[in-house]
Amino acid sequence: MLVSKGFSFTGIERYPDAITCLYKALELKPYFPKAWELLSATLLDLQRYEEAAQHYQIAEILHSLNRDDEAFRYYYEAIYSWEEVGVCENILACYDKAIDIRPEDSELWINRGETLYNFGKYQEALESYEQSLELDSDNDNIWYLRGNVLLDLDKYEEAITSYDKSL
Repeated sequence: MLVSKGFSFTGIERYPDAITCLYKALELKPYFPKAWELLSATLLDLQRYEEAAQHYQIAEILHSLNRDDEAFRYYYEAIYSWEEVGVCENILACYDKAIDIRPEDSELWINRGETLYNFGKYQEALESYEQSLELDSDNDNIWYLRGNVLLDLDKYEEAITSYDKSL
């Protein structure tokens, strides 16, 4: 109900009221991704980009944990928002919390690795991909991503081996 009320406030551009309703809704139900999404969109309308990025990231993590079909859209919006403000550590903190909850989820490890890779943290990205491979050694994509990291680390022979395993 509070989320719907918050949505109504955004429709008439009463953003402070919308934010108040949405925060109240999240106090009652903190694991509700739609509330985080709407709050993020409202903050984006107010050009509060860093806060919006944080909230998109939370929505993405919640979608990821719930395996909701919309997860991928929010994932890319969250990453894009964080990259715009250049805050790699915040993305990683969210992934680390999600991994604490579901350490057996190879996709979380892959996404963590991609984030590290995109920020030039190649050795750490490799470690995430290695962890993902321990969970899902038949995933061709992980071997391919591992090959890319090894290539950037000038480990050409290992990169070739990874690329071979990805085929």
